[in-house]
Amino acid sequence: IYYEFPVIARSGTNSFGREVVYFLNYSSEAREVKCPQGEWIELLEDKRWNGKESILLKKWGLAILESR
Repeated sequence: IYYEFPVIARSGTNSFGREVVYFLNYSSEAREVKCPQGEWIELLEDKRWNGKESILLKKWGLAILESR
């Protein structure tokens, strides 16, 4: 997954075999990112997302998504 600075995205696989995506907003302004394809749960706020939605990252914010 590639996003331009100030939003950085990293991904990997956790010990349960599920894909995990981290979005980091290195900006003093809120940023919107497109959710990856598929069904996801945002682990910090316990929200569900799908690939048709956008996620609003707060300034200096972080979102951690886990595939479902």
